[in-house]
Amino acid sequence: MKRLKKFEEYVLNTSWITECAYFNSVARGDYDKLSDYDIGVFVTKNKLKSVRKNWRKLASLIGRIKFGYALSEEDFKVFVGDDYKKIDLEILPEPIRPPIPSDKVMKIIKDSKGQLRKLKDKSKRLKSPKGLVLKDEFKKKMIMLREDLLFASKQYARKEYFYVLNVLEGNSWAVLSLLARMQGLHDYDIMKKPATKISQKELDYYLSSKTTSLKKKDVKKAILILWDFMKYTQKKYEILVKNKLNLECNDSEILKIIKERLK
Repeated sequence: MKRLKKFEEYVLNTSWITECAYFNSVARGDYDKLSDYDIGVFVTKNKLKSVRKNWRKLASLIGRIKFGYALSEEDFKVFVGDDYKKIDLEILPEPIRPPIPSDKVMKIIKDSKGQLRKLKDKSKRLKSPKGLVLKDEFKKKMIMLREDLLFASKQYARKEYFYVLNVLEGNSWAVLSLLARMQGLHDYDIMKKPATKISQKELDYYLSSKTTSLKKKDVKKAILILWDFMKYTQKKYEILVKNKLNLECNDSEILKIIKERLK
């Protein structure tokens, strides 16, 4: 891409940048004009602090900075150019981190020590979990959903419906995302083509488990639908992994408390 040419030339001719790669849509080749640039830059230890402090210099090689901020000491969000192209820029130290599944499709720009190639090769040998969802991750999310539903019912009893709407919005999407990943969709595909993997019943669950209404009856209904959506998803996961989850909680008691607060 012409827009990245100046940045790439700088990277290739700068000795203290030892590795650099693109990730996600740019790496996979399925980007469009609205896609973000996800970039990892690996820097020698003696330069790391100063490069992070002057992260704007790297970003400005791609376009004139409109605005940006440091999300953390290593992660920077920047918008450049008249089209406000978003750059997710990570400035990382050596040695290279352990491999992750998305490394399989990284596009290597510079690899002076061959470490990115090793990382990419190792990522190809990673064993993918069934349906792209790790068991421990799924169990944790199921427990957190129960916590949030208890919180939502408490706020409902206090007539603080705005709190409840916020909980429903976030968790209905979280459950839909789990379902999509169980069907083999990666995170970057969930928004693009959920209907190819998600049934109408599941989409109805998703749409009904959130509401923009502040009417008491609508909020109450959405809370109970989210509970059913959660249980449906848990059962589907147990069928997928052929193993019943032990969440170490009593759903009958939890649901009883929720329903008492919804009276």
